Amino acid sequence: MVLTRRGRTQQRQQHQERLKRNRNDEPAVVTDDEQSDDCSMPLPTGAQSRDHPPMMIPDPNNNSNRPQHGVASAGTTNLRQIGLLACLATGICSCYLCYGIVQERLFSKSSPHGEAVRRVGPITTFLVMTQCVGNTAVALLWTWVQRNVMRAVAVSRESEGSSAKKKTSGGVVVLDRGRPTAESAPPATTAVAIQVLNHKLLLLTAFCYFGAMACSNESINHVSYPTVVLAKSSKLIPAMVAGVLIERRSYTTREWVGAALITSGIIIFNWTRMSAQNGVGKEGDGDSPFGLLLLLTSLAMDGALSACQGGLKRSTGQYRPPTAMEFMMYTNTYSFFFLLPASAWSGQLHNGTTLFLQSGADAAAARRWIYLLNATAAAGQVFIFLTIHCFSSLMCTTITTTRKFFSILLSVRHFGHVFSNLQWSSIAMVFSGLYMEIAAKLNRGGTAAQAQEKKKA
Repeated sequence: MVLTRRGRTQQRQQHQERLKRNRNDEPAVVTDDEQSDDCSMPLPTGAQSRDHPPMMIPDPNNNSNRPQHGVASAGTTNLRQIGLLACLATGICSCYLCYGIVQERLFSKSSPHGEAVRRVGPITTFLVMTQCVGNTAVALLWTWVQRNVMRAVAVSRESEGSSAKKKTSGGVVVLDRGRPTAESAPPATTAVAIQVLNHKLLLLTAFCYFGAMACSNESINHVSYPTVVLAKSSKLIPAMVAGVLIERRSYTTREWVGAALITSGIIIFNWTRMSAQNGVGKEGDGDSPFGLLLLLTSLAMDGALSACQGGLKRSTGQYRPPTAMEFMMYTNTYSFFFLLPASAWSGQLHNGTTLFLQSGADAAAARRWIYLLNATAAAGQVFIFLTIHCFSSLMCTTITTTRKFFSILLSVRHFGHVFSNLQWSSIAMVFSGLYMEIAAKLNRGGTAAQAQEKKKA
């Protein structure tokens, strides 16, 4: 092809303009003529704008080319958190309400299967150990399903992305000169540190869970049951104290007042209820110092458990926070290794094994109730660890503490008992404390979300 002087001049000008655009990092404008033959004559300007509009290649590093989505407001975030918290709290309360009903049926004195359970002796520690096995199995199954679903979604997105890359304008792939593409860029050589789970802290968490439960169960042999109920009603305060001393957390005045109202309301309600039924003062006269020490140890273990759970949620150095199901799986796995020798030492492992090896309709019915009890416990733990993962261990403690209160409240109301003025006041204290705790939590979460969005901006 023979070019005239005018054609060569226009070709040089066109080449200089392309070099200038590349130096200034402007979006490349590629016409049909440039795609077909760089040496050909360009169309007139009017023809380009009318018949052959230029194809704009957006700069991937320019944020103005990307669709800007509106940042969710704090109100929308709070509504989502309220909805999620309501679902998780409903799941915890529902599962453990069913757990209480099944447990009552299992140990019923009027049923044949209850008589079969009483014949073999106490099996409380053995049941908790079997629940750890069931909880671990549920967490493993959940993790396996989640991993396969995420893998299928990733493969689907990858296939969609590869098919979208093949769809170009007229089957022509236009490269931005002067810039390496994703295919031509050299592989990254920066070493990325791989974070692992903190199994030492997970083991300590399981030990605190086991210690709190063991001390609480053993204290019943040395103090009255009302004393145990009143002491365990105040475990929200030790959880916050442990958060300050161990995790170096700072709580607002609203959170402290809310916790105090919840604890005081539950203690007053339980004290007035049991005082009217049995007389707390008479039963409390036989409380031994050793039993009270066991209760204090149980509350301290509850506080340490909350602090360990909060510490596991933070990513520090080489350790990453576990997912909800990893949290559930390892906590129950390590707890099993503490419960197994305790169950064998107390003789309950032998009692439980005897019950499972017995033949007869009564023993078979008791085993079915045990399976159902373990299923409700596993479902409840799923909601508990999701609450810890999505919110905090303190919020989970608040839900589990008030759950028992609401269960007693519904039970008392179901049997037609009339509440006294002091009991109504304690109920109002609990609801006021719950409102303050949830409001403080949502306010803290909304402030953190706004700060994160500002940092990203």
